[in-house]
Amino acid sequence: MAFLLNYWLFNNNEKNMSEEIKQKTLVNPILINCPDIFQSYPELNAEDNPIQVIMETCHDIARSKGWWDKTKKPFTEFISLVHSELDEGFDYLMGSLESGRDIMDSHLPDQSGFVVELADTAIRVLDWLGNESLDMDECINNLFMEHVEGGELKKISQLGLTISDLTRNFALGKYLKEHAFVFVGDCHSRLSQALELNRVGTSTSSQQVYNLLCRVFINIVVFGNRMFGVGVMESVIIQKLNYNMSRKKMHGKKF
Repeated sequence: MAFLLNYWLFNNNEKNMSEEIKQKTLVNPILINCPDIFQSYPELNAEDNPIQVIMETCHDIARSKGWWDKTKKPFTEFISLVHSELDEGFDYLMGSLESGRDIMDSHLPDQSGFVVELADTAIRVLDWLGNESLDMDECINNLFMEHVEGGELKKISQLGLTISDLTRNFALGKYLKEHAFVFVGDCHSRLSQALELNRVGTSTSSQQVYNLLCRVFINIVVFGNRMFGVGVMESVIIQKLNYNMSRKKMHGKKF
């Protein structure tokens, strides 16, 4: 019942819970043993990896599984796949709420299907950005703002950003007061905006696409960590990458 408990706490009791109680209640993010990925990618650690390293790992595994055998994957295809991952997560969410029990993932049976689909969405986004050789620190720093004296905002400049850094510092605003339906809808909206901007085809619009995709990634990992516990999203992303290494070419799909 951990998923439903966290979901209720996240949406109904955020204001009234002390930090100590929340930390005791949230799922403890324990990283399971993933020998294949740590052997193949020794630069990976069990936790707090630079996002740049995770992105490069996502793209390398996807390329090894044939997802980039085409010279250039159409952006429309990529966006459709990311939308589908979000929709699968939404299905898990609705199923869990309607049945009154956690619906676990079929590939990672000790994890909620919802959080695994969030991880799949993040992996898809990082794969595309990895093919673009994006500097994740630079892109995220352009979105990273902090309040300074007088209430003004300024950019944060930090290298080697990790998912934990994002969780500690990036404000989600309304997501902390509303529920996952708003979050999923917002991600879909940003993906659709990215698709429209990609059709413009200018250098300015390309940077806007990168910013939108980075923001989707940020929203996913911060929302997931705030909902399930700090460290969960990175743990599940690495677990799913480890599983993907054992799968057939293009995960057995024809598209």
